[in-house]
Amino acid sequence: MKAALPVKMGRIDKYFERAKTFLILEIEGTTIKKKHLFSINPRQSNYGQLIYPFQNSGVKLIIVDKIDAKVNQTLKENGFKVITGARGPVTEVVQRIIHGRRFFT
Repeated sequence: MKAALPVKMGRIDKYFERAKTFLILEIEGTTIKKKHLFSINPRQSNYGQLIYPFQNSGVKLIIVDKIDAKVNQTLKENGFKVITGARGPVTEVVQRIIHGRRFFT
């Protein structure tokens, strides 16, 4: 499974559509096989441009704290599963993801 998370200063970035940096994880069982960071300029990106790097990387799961309803709908229409309510340090969120623990609202 590949998942993407918006990150800022080691934490989950609060607002998905304002995020400048994303972490893409390739998870197999309880092991992270690969990590990849990429950056965008959210002011110069439309929703399609934001989705393309995820599609191109094979991401199926987007994990966020907060997300605009229109952006969420666009992601879902393009085949992504979106989980909201992820907060805190990236390392803790990633551990919860790979061990299947719930912390989302």
